[in-house]
Amino acid sequence: MLDLLPTFAAISCATLPGQPLDGINIWPLLTGEQTSIARDVLLYFDSWNIQCARLGPWKLHMARYNAFPWVEEPPEGRINLPLHRPELYNVELDPEEGYECGTAHPDIVANIQQRVMAMLPSFPSRVQAAWADTQARISQYRPAGALPEPAQQPARVNVNIHRHVSQ
Repeated sequence: MLDLLPTFAAISCATLPGQPLDGINIWPLLTGEQTSIARDVLLYFDSWNIQCARLGPWKLHMARYNAFPWVEEPPEGRINLPLHRPELYNVELDPEEGYECGTAHPDIVANIQQRVMAMLPSFPSRVQAAWADTQARISQYRPAGALPEPAQQPARVNVNIHRHVSQ
């Protein structure tokens, strides 16, 4: 859908609006003139919030909400938080995004981040403000399944377990 306006504009020699578009002219791909078309970073938004960026086979998660949309909203509200360490996935080899590979490809992470930052000034002020607000928040890296810090752990209950061994 993103590519329809630029493609139809190219076919009809129409002028595109002055604002940058997410879509590109894919007519050469549709006609078979080209087998692929280069595309810059494609951003994933939730409302005004940038969540992820895709470049070729790579998808970089840069921010995530503090709660899932299908659960009750936390008392502080649903907040977009920056990921302490962005998560990189190769969605062509791993479409389920189950194997994070950012530490193995720091150059790709940096490249995508630089491209996003270069694109940011072309977006509406609300997107820029939402991104600045997200980046200003402090988040702490905690691998999935990790326990909270000791001060936040619930009080431990001592339970004596007696084992009876039958002979």
